[in-house]
Amino acid sequence: MSFVYLLSYIIGVGMTKFEKPGRPDVKDDTRKDYTDMTLEAMTKALTDANVNFDEVETAMTGWVSGDSTAGQRAVYQLGLTQIPIINVNNNCSTGSTALYLARQAVAGGMVECALAVGFEKMKPGPLTGGGWNDRTSPLDKSVEIMAEINGIEKAPINPQIFMNGALEYINQYKHLGNDVEQLHMIAHKNHRASTLNPYSQFQDLYTLDQVKTARTIYGPATLLHCSPTSDGAACAIVASEEFVKKHHLEPQAIEIVAQTMATDSNLHFAVNGKPKSAIEIAGADMTRRAAADAYKIAKITSEQVDVCELHDCFSGNELMMYDCLQLCKPGHAGPWVASGAAAHPRFVPESKVDHHIVVNGSGGLISKGHPLGATGLAQACELSWQLRGWCGDRQVANPRYALQHNVGLGGAVVIGIYKKAFPNASTVGWTDPRVRFGYNPATEVRGVTMDMIKKVTSKDGSLLTAPKAAGGGANDKRTNPTMNTIKALHPLDPLTPKELSTIQQIINSFTGLSSKQYTSKVYSVILWEPSNDIYNKWRIDSTTPIPREAIATVVAITSDGTRTTNEVIIQLSPNTSVKSWKEIPGAQPNYVPEEFIGATLACRADQGIIDKCASYGFDMKSIVVEPWTIGPWKEFEGKRVMQVFFYAHVEDEDDCQYAHPLPMAAVVDCATFTVIDICGFGPKEEAAPVPLAPINYASKFSKEWGGFTKSLKPIQITQPEGASFKLDGYGIKWYNYSFRIGYGHREGIILQDVMWGDKALFRRICVNEMVVPYGDPRWPNPRKHAFDAGEAGLGILSNPLELGCDCVGDITYLDMHFSMSGEIYTIKNGICIHEEETGILWKHTQVNRKVEVRRNRRLVISHIATLANYEYAFYWYFHLDGTIQLEVKATGILSTIASSEDGVPKYGTAIAKGVNGTFHQHLFAARIDLPGENTVSEIDVVSIPPGPENPWAATNSLQITTKGNGFTTKETIITSEKDSGRDASLLTDRAWKIAYNGLPKNPSTDAAPAYKLIPTSVHPLYAQPDSLVATRASYTAHHLWVSRYDREERYAAGTFINLRDTVDGVALWTKQDRSLVNEDLVLWHTFGLTHIPRDEDFPVMPVEMCGFTLKASNFFSKNPTLDIPPTPSKHGGHSSCSNQRSSVGGLRGF
Repeated sequence: MSFVYLLSYIIGVGMTKFEKPGRPDVKDDTRKDYTDMTLEAMTKALTDANVNFDEVETAMTGWVSGDSTAGQRAVYQLGLTQIPIINVNNNCSTGSTALYLARQAVAGGMVECALAVGFEKMKPGPLTGGGWNDRTSPLDKSVEIMAEINGIEKAPINPQIFMNGALEYINQYKHLGNDVEQLHMIAHKNHRASTLNPYSQFQDLYTLDQVKTARTIYGPATLLHCSPTSDGAACAIVASEEFVKKHHLEPQAIEIVAQTMATDSNLHFAVNGKPKSAIEIAGADMTRRAAADAYKIAKITSEQVDVCELHDCFSGNELMMYDCLQLCKPGHAGPWVASGAAAHPRFVPESKVDHHIVVNGSGGLISKGHPLGATGLAQACELSWQLRGWCGDRQVANPRYALQHNVGLGGAVVIGIYKKAFPNASTVGWTDPRVRFGYNPATEVRGVTMDMIKKVTSKDGSLLTAPKAAGGGANDKRTNPTMNTIKALHPLDPLTPKELSTIQQIINSFTGLSSKQYTSKVYSVILWEPSNDIYNKWRIDSTTPIPREAIATVVAITSDGTRTTNEVIIQLSPNTSVKSWKEIPGAQPNYVPEEFIGATLACRADQGIIDKCASYGFDMKSIVVEPWTIGPWKEFEGKRVMQVFFYAHVEDEDDCQYAHPLPMAAVVDCATFTVIDICGFGPKEEAAPVPLAPINYASKFSKEWGGFTKSLKPIQITQPEGASFKLDGYGIKWYNYSFRIGYGHREGIILQDVMWGDKALFRRICVNEMVVPYGDPRWPNPRKHAFDAGEAGLGILSNPLELGCDCVGDITYLDMHFSMSGEIYTIKNGICIHEEETGILWKHTQVNRKVEVRRNRRLVISHIATLANYEYAFYWYFHLDGTIQLEVKATGILSTIASSEDGVPKYGTAIAKGVNGTFHQHLFAARIDLPGENTVSEIDVVSIPPGPENPWAATNSLQITTKGNGFTTKETIITSEKDSGRDASLLTDRAWKIAYNGLPKNPSTDAAPAYKLIPTSVHPLYAQPDSLVATRASYTAHHLWVSRYDREERYAAGTFINLRDTVDGVALWTKQDRSLVNEDLVLWHTFGLTHIPRDEDFPVMPVEMCGFTLKASNFFSKNPTLDIPPTPSKHGGHSSCSNQRSSVGGLRGF
């Protein structure tokens, strides 16, 4: 009787990295429990499928070691939906058996959607069976036959079974060219492949000789021939065709073309006159039969298979199974693997093999790992990713069919044949899962966030136990840790992960927008800081708390596809609600990571780009796609677009791609993620060959520059008694300073409530905008003028900092938490706090040669942001004398373009043959919010005109002619906003003075205490005043602006700079011409760099510095550092650096 199966598809996959098991008798908090592993794998699979657990109708759970209903405990984490949950144990084939049963349920019409998950938490060392001594072993007969044929040696049983079979095969077919050397080749091949798989337990590269000479396990098998025990989990979601089409999953669906299972036959047990055979004890016959049936059902031959995941528990099994799976001619397994036919073509470019069947391109069990219950499902993950084309450097080119082989001694084998179900499916309305993840899960290992888990968890509740379950291990860049170190919230504290999650829930549940159905997407969210007047009142009397609020940029998408940008204010305390929802007509929000990823993927899949890259001699594996912001251009009006530049790797993925720019660019529509424009950089550039000369900076290429110097000795920075600052949550105290540290999505570090003792210096200081205009007028270079803060974000793109690399000394870190697109991002160690010794603070040698000297130090608050090719390191310095300084260090790599110019390029520097470093600028905007009511004035140093006050004539009794040496200062009070646009002047040493009118007068000057803003890095914008960049970056028209404080006026170029072509920001606000006398004022300072690249700036740029200084100017009545104690000295017999007699005096000392 035959049964017609319905078509079934894998629609989502996910897995954990396979890890080495720990000792069960040693407590190790870093080792994940099976609940953590399964939660991660299931969440990834459901996220991949874009399916909530409520839609899953049955679950098959596979594991070998554990308690009887561990499957229920794992699945309950996603929902108590009362579905059937079946626990599966089929030895090493457990995972594929769970998948087999899930497919049976769907193909038999019992359910529309099923989940299969496999997991294992194993003991270290070789497998030793189930550990039961009072009952018959399932392998007893197999071991008896093996003993009769080969005997039993003092070695683990499993390698004896499989290696004996391999040796029998080699001896039986020795005349066809089989030998032991080919076993070493298999192990070497698989270890080499694992270097490209981030999920592999072992990723080290071994030579063939190292494989041969490793510790012997049994016979020819060394340790590197054997799969390790592992911890891990993997999951697949299986669905019917109706389900696939209902959810529009055709572009990612993988069809299970055939799936067969077989068990041992009489050949295995040598009954009915069959001869005893070591090959058959290893399960050869059941593989032969299952494979033959699978090919028959699929109506294909092995020649149509391009990629295979084969159960290589030992190298010997892989050798035998080539034959059983019909991958080679009978008896030719050894010569077949020796030909390179089973290796990835990237590793055997010289191979003459007509058809490669890449076997174990993931690294196989030998190096990827072998958590028994997860192995089969991990194979399904890898093959699904291969058929989708996601596997990056290990991708098999255009695979037609994929073959899976998973064996369990005792015995069972599962064979699966897969193909891409709908290769020509429309992608309109479909979201690539890599966009949902924010990364490519086939090439990068990350954990899962609590927000991801919540999205796929049943709406009716679950047995979700852990915040620890959301952890992603060492490679997770988006974990959601609790902020145990932060006490009760201060009104200026950044939003916590819990608040960010609450905000997302509030926005998602808000229904007051319109009568239309819509979905909401958060592009950025930050603390909506209280207005200055409310905060100042709270500082005087904090008994009444200030309600915490957040402000979010939200795009609402209605059912008809209409998109509107909105500013939403959310109240978080004392209760939660949407306080206001304001549409901003025509506004475009900042870009989010999924758009950069989506643009990258769109370019990689676009045939026009593939062909154009091919015309320069590159396939897409070598191409680096770099999306950029673009600004508004008439031809793309009404579209949300990005521009994209292209570079090539010519050696490997670590070489410097900026040495190999392609003379082409593209534009991607971010609404549909389609390429809508491809252009070149001009006929000369396009005709010139892409520069191929290697110019690298990574350590691995050190031979290119002669290696590393050995002339520099280590410098050790220690503070035996610890750091001098005290951190309480986000509040910090150091010397006479106290202030709070915050951060923003686009601003990076924010300094708030900066005090000297009980005197307020600054209410809030930050950098909140920057523009990088490029000076080459040839198309498409005018499109390069990125607003790195407003279009992307200096905060959200911060780096996790490393001790000894980014920060040195006694370091304290603060994490940064952000939310975008429903995801909570944590940047671990995003802000660094430490002290630095900076030489002498002050010194004087008296006439009597007595010396007083004090050592200087500064407190440093820093973070580093990466924006495409550039790194920007922001260092806020607090000096002992009251000086506050910002130093921005620009480093990274020049954004290069291909050049065909002979001689000196007109708009850039020839930094290598055919490589042009374009002239460009980096113009930042600092926002300096002053406390209370103040006055700002401009201070110029001016020469005194000739006259009675500065005579030229000989007028004194000695008849000495004076030379008009007099000069003085001129102070001009800035009284109104229209008059506030000011520019620095080197000729007059111009600075701007801030008079604190609310403080007692300085007794020496009888004037208000003051600080000066000293411009140290000022440049004009060199683009024409009516250019697009000058319009958009209108703040660059002057080096200083002064405005009256307004809570709504936050960013120098305006709140919504993306794709905007009009003036906004401080240049617009100051047209109101509000009075600036004794008002709450804000200073806006434009500073930066004009970068004329040098050859010395390539291939990686030494830091270029810019910034500004805020310096006390008669704020104190005397030197405020007289209380700094002398430093103990152990040199010259002195006990300190005070009251010591100098051995040599100056001229005045004699």
